[in-house]
Amino acid sequence: MTELRLHGVGGTTPENLLADVAPQLVSGNRVAGFYRTADMKGRHVEAYSWGGLTSRSASRVLWLLLLPFALVNLAGWMCTPAAWRRPWRFLLHRAVVRWAGLGLTVNLLLLVAMTSMDVVAFRCGARPVV
Repeated sequence: MTELRLHGVGGTTPENLLADVAPQLVSGNRVAGFYRTADMKGRHVEAYSWGGLTSRSASRVLWLLLLPFALVNLAGWMCTPAAWRRPWRFLLHRAVVRWAGLGLTVNLLLLVAMTSMDVVAFRCGARPVV
């Protein structure tokens, strides 16, 4: 039997999670990995420590903003072999993907603009409570 322990957002260390001075890294690395302690009464006690994923700078998460654009770029090259043989199908596929990319860009910009305007209006235009 294997008991798997998982910590919350606080980033508890594997040592504290397993109550062991030197847990053994089984899989992964120091950022996120599985640790094991000595067997206790016929069962394995393991812990998954993912605290390194959230403990770094906030700018590390900004790559997520580029993920939709990377997926649209990838979709532009995912034509079937039949589309490569007929130039008009290839051009139609590329045009549809570019329009989808433009729609995604406009949607993201509108979302950021509407959210920021809403926050500014709430902070600056709010009337004091009487």
